[in-house]
Amino acid sequence: MDFDAFRAAMIARIPTGRLLQPEEIAPIAVYLASSESDGMTGQTIPISGGMRMG
Repeated sequence: MDFDAFRAAMIARIPTGRLLQPEEIAPIAVYLASSESDGMTGQTIPISGGMRMG
């Protein structure tokens, strides 16, 4: 399978129908690096466009 076919197959599995953009992921990283997330422990934050739901 070539890269374009693989990419299309992966995107087809994502409920939002697209890959997330860096500007959508960056705020989550900034939050986790900030003191606002100090109360979080042992959490998983899936950033998958809904691919890992359920």
